[in-house]
Amino acid sequence: MRTWTLRRLVLTSGLVLAGVVGLGALPAAAAAEQTGLLQLKGIGSTFAGSPAIVSLAAAPGATATYAGRIYNNGSEGGQYQMHMVQDGLPSKVVVTVGSLTVTKYAFSELGYFTPPIEPAKTLAFTVKVTPPAGSPQGTHTIEVDLWSPTSGLSQTGVIVTNVKPVKGTTGYDLYARNGTQPFIGGSFSGQFASAPSIKVGGSATYTVRLENDGKTPTTIGLRLANAGFIYCDDAFPVTVKDGIIDVTTAVLAGSYVTPVLAAGAHRDLVVTIKYPVYAPDCQDDVCSAEALAGQNGLTAWYSYLNASAVGVLA
Repeated sequence: MRTWTLRRLVLTSGLVLAGVVGLGALPAAAAAEQTGLLQLKGIGSTFAGSPAIVSLAAAPGATATYAGRIYNNGSEGGQYQMHMVQDGLPSKVVVTVGSLTVTKYAFSELGYFTPPIEPAKTLAFTVKVTPPAGSPQGTHTIEVDLWSPTSGLSQTGVIVTNVKPVKGTTGYDLYARNGTQPFIGGSFSGQFASAPSIKVGGSATYTVRLENDGKTPTTIGLRLANAGFIYCDDAFPVTVKDGIIDVTTAVLAGSYVTPVLAAGAHRDLVVTIKYPVYAPDCQDDVCSAEALAGQNGLTAWYSYLNASAVGVLA
């Protein structure tokens, strides 16, 4: 039996991701090297490659559905182990492979053992997450780890389900979304706004809304920073616009401030994260968008903007 060494990475109060960093001996199922590929999909039509972070928003009682696949990029057929760890808001999770429910195996100590997968073939799976009715705003996370028969821990990814926000209550609220997805954030920190995975040279665009949900007029500052979750976070260029005005420099410095916003008013800024051609090996970028309490620069609330690269089967 292998042993696990767990490292806890605390992202926010109540949001913890568990990472497996140690491994005992695994039996070799085949002589050939079989690293295997793990890919995940939340929104959009393309899968994100490891280390993927995918997220969706779900109302309490509603279900967020994610797709996954395991690809054998080795030279011989072999079985893989898929292990999951969940944290955050208690939620119902169902993992299926075809018509077979494998939830209890995926979350067991040894994980789910796939059937044999032939070279250049894929095994698909589905993960459904349902926050119970009456859940408060929060985040549920699942780390998915893929273990190959000859090389140990091969690929990893994280599934984040955001329980959708109610109306905020402070004068310095920050909401974020990609496209027409529901906004996340508000008077709450640590939720993820994800875009469909992007190809090299492509970009992902987000709306960051600074809103005065308080009772008196105020200004709101904005700072954008690398979250530091991925080793090459700073490889993805970022652009921020307030209408037609490029405010990137001010936002990165934390010196951007809105005009005075009346109670209930908001200001939308557009953030673009580009996947540059000079960093093809970087697979994910996570930015922290922080609402600042006016001129004093103290972080009131923050949300994460996540861009993942399209996974390649090779």
